[in-house]
Amino acid sequence: MADLQDLVEAERLERLQEEVAEPREDESAARLLRTPWTEAWDGADSPGPLPMPLQFMLNADAQARIGHYARTERSRARDLVGIPVGQIVGRMNEVRPTREVIHEMISEFVDTVQRLDGLLAAAEKRR
Repeated sequence: MADLQDLVEAERLERLQEEVAEPREDESAARLLRTPWTEAWDGADSPGPLPMPLQFMLNADAQARIGHYARTERSRARDLVGIPVGQIVGRMNEVRPTREVIHEMISEFVDTVQRLDGLLAAAEKRR
């Protein structure tokens, strides 16, 4: 089964795919790391993935079985486990401690609030 390290490996990130290749305006794309399972749905002899949530509904039982067998040591089912990812996956390039990530987020928040406070004060002076 894929783990956090799999998410940050460049080779896997380059194989990021959108499960719904061309979503309509009222649909959103489900992003998964590419696996042999998703590649089969993308193949030339495949009818292509269905719109969400139909693709999930079609595959739910198979994915549950894959997940079950992927827990077995040295199971080839591990290669089929798809990892849902968001748009941020392209920016993931290292494993970092949670404390460091949260500290960075708080620091960026404080800087942003201070900048906005300065902009607000300047706008009030112009009135």
